[in-house]
Amino acid sequence: MKTKRNTTFKPKTNNKLLDLAVVAVSLLVIFFDLFLFVQELNRTFERLDTPIAIVNYKYKTVQRKFSDRAVWDRPVQNSYLYDGDTIRTANEASATIHFLGDEETSNVVEVDSNTMVQIFGKNKESEVNLNSGSVSAKTANNNLRLKSDNADISIEKGSVLHVQKEGEAGLQLAVEEGSVSFTGDKAGEKEVLEAGSVLQQGKKTKFVMISPGKNTRLLNQSRDNVGLDIKFKWQSSFANNEEVFLETSPLSNFSVDVKKYEVKGLKEFSVKHDSGVLYWRLYSGKDGVQSEDTLSGKLTVIKAPAPAGLLPEAEKTFAYNTNPPHIRFLWEGNELSSFYTVEIADNKEMKNPVITKNSGTESFTLAELTEGKWYWRVVPKYGFDSSFKAQASDVYVFYIKKTEEGEKPELIHLKKIMDTSKGKGLTFSWKPNFDASKYRVKIARDKAMTDILLENIVITSYLELKEASHLLPNGEYFMTVASLDAKDNEIGISDVASFKTMDSEIILRSVFPPDEYNLLDALTGDTFFTWKSNFDADQVVQVSNTKDFKKLKVNKLVNGLGTDGINLPEGEWYWRVYSELDGKQYMSDVKKLNIVPLLDKPDLDDIRKNVVIVPKHKSKFTWKPVEGADYYQVKLTDRTSDSVPLYEDLFALNTEIEIDMGKFKDGEYILNIQAFANAGLNSSRRFGLSQAHTFTAKHLQPVQLIKPAPAEKIDGIEAALSPSQAEWSSAHPPLGVEFILEKVGTAAPVFKLKDAGYKVQLPPLTAGRYRWKVRAETEDGFDISAKEYSAFTVLPIPPLPKAQFIFPGDKEVLGIPFFSSNRSIAFKWKHIDKATHYILKIYNEKNRTVVKTEIPAKQGKDLVYEFKDIQRLSRGAFFVEVIAERRLDSGLTFQTGNVSTKRFDIDLPKKDNVETDETGVMYGR
Repeated sequence: MKTKRNTTFKPKTNNKLLDLAVVAVSLLVIFFDLFLFVQELNRTFERLDTPIAIVNYKYKTVQRKFSDRAVWDRPVQNSYLYDGDTIRTANEASATIHFLGDEETSNVVEVDSNTMVQIFGKNKESEVNLNSGSVSAKTANNNLRLKSDNADISIEKGSVLHVQKEGEAGLQLAVEEGSVSFTGDKAGEKEVLEAGSVLQQGKKTKFVMISPGKNTRLLNQSRDNVGLDIKFKWQSSFANNEEVFLETSPLSNFSVDVKKYEVKGLKEFSVKHDSGVLYWRLYSGKDGVQSEDTLSGKLTVIKAPAPAGLLPEAEKTFAYNTNPPHIRFLWEGNELSSFYTVEIADNKEMKNPVITKNSGTESFTLAELTEGKWYWRVVPKYGFDSSFKAQASDVYVFYIKKTEEGEKPELIHLKKIMDTSKGKGLTFSWKPNFDASKYRVKIARDKAMTDILLENIVITSYLELKEASHLLPNGEYFMTVASLDAKDNEIGISDVASFKTMDSEIILRSVFPPDEYNLLDALTGDTFFTWKSNFDADQVVQVSNTKDFKKLKVNKLVNGLGTDGINLPEGEWYWRVYSELDGKQYMSDVKKLNIVPLLDKPDLDDIRKNVVIVPKHKSKFTWKPVEGADYYQVKLTDRTSDSVPLYEDLFALNTEIEIDMGKFKDGEYILNIQAFANAGLNSSRRFGLSQAHTFTAKHLQPVQLIKPAPAEKIDGIEAALSPSQAEWSSAHPPLGVEFILEKVGTAAPVFKLKDAGYKVQLPPLTAGRYRWKVRAETEDGFDISAKEYSAFTVLPIPPLPKAQFIFPGDKEVLGIPFFSSNRSIAFKWKHIDKATHYILKIYNEKNRTVVKTEIPAKQGKDLVYEFKDIQRLSRGAFFVEVIAERRLDSGLTFQTGNVSTKRFDIDLPKKDNVETDETGVMYGR
């Protein structure tokens, strides 16, 4: 039997690796073919002929065809053009043809989009044949002709011409500058067109733009941002009263930033534009933008400011002894310049320059000028369009002077304080002297340069000292640099320069006032602002109302470590110290300063115009406390000007003061009170406005309180039932009398009576402590009120005596015998004198009340209370309590007695069930 054989092929190699290799080789071949295709597509043909022009382009596609070739190619930027070459531009493309010649005399033709031209060059004359489209020509010589079909145009030197051809017979010329000679169909007939002239053949349009062209580039060589004046000039066949509009926009579809100008009746109009692309269109308001007579175009303003000279500085003088100085020329150019031409002349008009030097950068050094007065300027060169008239810089002047003595070496970068901390070295440098072969450096301790610490000779224009803190410890030093010739003869020496060394960090720290300091506004001018610094330099004190110091209130230059005379208004301020040393800025820490106002005036609690001088009594004056005050100054003077104080307390801690007015005569006085605050760590001393109180003082006797006498004790029963009268007297006829009776511990007066007489009936009073006073004044308004309250005491009312029980007696037990003969319990006690009521209470041993009742008294008779509800009683102990009360007719309890208590026990046998007959026969009957 045959078995099926497995014929699957298993290669030894990895299929995946082989596939990757095949794909990689294929891709490599494809990319190589593409590369060759692109190279062929963009290939620039090279010729051995003499070129006549150079072409560069912008925007999209420009093509070229040689006269002896049928293939169009795409030239690269700045490609050569040859005799008979044809150039064509695609939609929105543009090209510039520069005819070869002298840089200053070359002609330029701007080729607009959708245009085809052919160029020729014979016997130094250039010719452009316009097949279709539009071109603009700028001539620097008379060697440019422009032809189109039968039209022959000779363009004069310095002219700008715009030509447009549509169809076979349509030709339009607009002369912007200069003049041209035009020869048409008629043989020999020549027409001269001057600037501003327009010529149309064939189909004529209602608008012809003379300036600018359809695709014009302009240079803005101004250094300001005002913008370039762009002059639009056109010819119009519309009537003067016809609406005409000129619109501009940075986009070709006029969708953003459209500016619309009405130019009705005008043939010229100027628009300002700084830089960038600007699209324009000119149309009739009646026909609208979509009319075929609408003109449109694009202009590009290129920002190319004229150069500005920087070095050498204007009017600078250079001195030399043997070798002419090396002078560095430096200027600020612009990005568009291909290179610069620097002209140096001995006259301001820059005629016949002595030196003309081209430079691809914005600086170079020259050592060819000798003694004299020299003028220089910079002229930019723009390689992209030689027709642009480059604006030169201003003319600058400098001087070169030859001296008999060598130039003094000038020290540079010498700091006032040299940092030698952390093992740092020092470097001293000076400007090189081209007459010198070497230099001698001396450093001394004194300005006379007698105590020399260091003397070195170097061939370089600098000296470096390592580990300078060892050689030059902290202190002040002086140095000179002398220029030496090859024989060590001194040909020039610098002035003596001083410097200090410091091996620690720079310190600039504000000290006073400290942070969050409160300063009285009246004291700001006298406050001394201080700071600490370890270097000697002018410092500036700055004060601002904001922490960022954007707006300065004070910016004061100070030579020292403190200043005063800084006046600030009330509010929050910030201050710091600023200094500049060797070109580096230093700032102290910022501290906040609060300028606070004067303290308030102290207001008197009792403003009195008349003050009574009471014998052997001091007059009290009180005032409201002032916020922030620590003490007060009090002065009493009479009305005499500049009088010596009669009384003075310069450190009153409380808000009241007593003055013994008894030693003063009757008259007018002034009481001055002023608040003060002590100076603290975060606050200056403060004072307030003075409060002046004027009053009249007179010696008078106050009201005398007679009865109740001071400290008198009144029987409580008498005060309640038969209150007495209060009596007082006055040595002067009183007015506005007011009697006031108060109970100690009670806010409101117990009794008050106005227009009271010398005797006042007191109301019934309860036990307690009382005080009373009489207020009054004299006819002329002096207060003669009693100086002090008179106090008396109403004694407590004594309690009534305990009730004496008749029944129950002591240890009374009510058992079966008692209840066998009694159906109630009759409690009985003796009458208490002056008692009007009794309170009886029965309760068990658990303090649970059985009954509580009120029993009126019977004068002269014993009291009996019969308790009939005996079923409420049970076996056990009970208590009966009686309290006597004395009440007034009004029902008010006037007097309460002591509690009288008796115990009685009920002793009955226990029975589980109590049975009663229907007749209600009680137990024990």
